[in-house]
Amino acid sequence: MNQISHNIIGDIHGRDIWKQLVDDTLINVFIGDFFDPYTRRIPFEECMRNFTEIVSYKKQHPENTVLLWGNHELHYLLRNELRERYSRFDYENADAIGEALEENSCYFSGIAYSIGDKYLVTHAGVSRYWYMKWFGAYHGQELSSVAQDINNLWDLNRAAFSVQANGTFPYDQDSPTQSPLWVRPWALEKHNLFEGTAYIQVFGHTQCSKISEHNRLICIDCLGNVPRGNENTPLTLKI
Repeated sequence: MNQISHNIIGDIHGRDIWKQLVDDTLINVFIGDFFDPYTRRIPFEECMRNFTEIVSYKKQHPENTVLLWGNHELHYLLRNELRERYSRFDYENADAIGEALEENSCYFSGIAYSIGDKYLVTHAGVSRYWYMKWFGAYHGQELSSVAQDINNLWDLNRAAFSVQANGTFPYDQDSPTQSPLWVRPWALEKHNLFEGTAYIQVFGHTQCSKISEHNRLICIDCLGNVPRGNENTPLTLKI
């Protein structure tokens, strides 16, 4: 059995539960979406405090903390370009959020993070169609190479990860052309970049009741579902 080395933490959305979930003995990977909470009970000040504390944790543990971008960061980073506005966009505090993200962008590792020769971690997953549009057909490249290509594209052209650049789509329907910040699991089921390989994709973005694997796809966006009566139900993925 492989030794556990990573602790992958799902969409934060202003919550402070991450403080209970980080593990100083492992590499903690945050998969994005730090702002735009689902409930008004989490005020902006609390969202910003949690984001700032996560960045501080990264500064204190630079070797075992990985921060990835999510779509709820993208619409603040692109607010003066494409002007995309996704769900729960904070108009009142958009400038402050955008400035905080830009000021701390040096602590982020990009969009994709590979773990050994088995796992690729992104916010939403990588579809075959999106990859083909920006890089050409996939021909068995190693995970580290795929991650590096995606991160290089982010550095050169953030707009390549927007909704507009990849074709609009209904929220609840197939979206195979969408980026690793936006594609949905039901699209990945049909259009997984790594279909026919042993590679496993780990992502959040779409809320799920618990962490589970299906067809080499693992969704971990479950931090809004704190276990009740079963403390053994995992809220992070340890691999």
